[in-house]
Amino acid sequence: MPSSDTRDKIIAAALTTFVEKGVASATMQAIRERAEVSNGSLFHFFANKQSLCEAVYLEGIRDYQGGLAAQLEQGGGARDVVAALLRYHLEWTEGNRDWARFLSERGYTGWGEDLARQVEQANTKLMSTVSAWVRRHVEEGTLKPVSPEVVVATLLGPAQLLCRAWLASESAAAPTTHLRELVTVTWSALAARGSL
Repeated sequence: MPSSDTRDKIIAAALTTFVEKGVASATMQAIRERAEVSNGSLFHFFANKQSLCEAVYLEGIRDYQGGLAAQLEQGGGARDVVAALLRYHLEWTEGNRDWARFLSERGYTGWGEDLARQVEQANTKLMSTVSAWVRRHVEEGTLKPVSPEVVVATLLGPAQLLCRAWLASESAAAPTTHLRELVTVTWSALAARGSL
């Protein structure tokens, strides 16, 4: 029986192939050859390209969001966590360029119901962690009383724009070169008046 290592090899090969060729042009045969697995192993895990594409997307979402949640759960003041979240986002993008490109280009609208449900569950879990963190720091008086959704948009919106520009251009500066400025601007936007 194929192992989870085999599944991981297939997902890695699919990610590289999807980014290089585009999902529409990628073939299961090309992915199988890149992963160096048999047809039986490939189709044991993934019935078709759609299910493989969805698995690649979900794996990337879980990896990225797991890291964000870990930053929120660490100790330290609100400003330190804001800095850690921004650093994580930028470093994850730089360290996982293919996955970042795939996630930003694919989205999940119009995909299968199972993927939509799993992505919604992952998003709900992350937002629960964000909400608890925001609530705690609003109660302590370190964050402005804004919704968790606005906190996420303020935190990650500008960073995502910088990352997308970097992903689209070989000549753009690495996102981490903007970390200090992003932390300063983001903290200014989120900090309660006495916390600046």
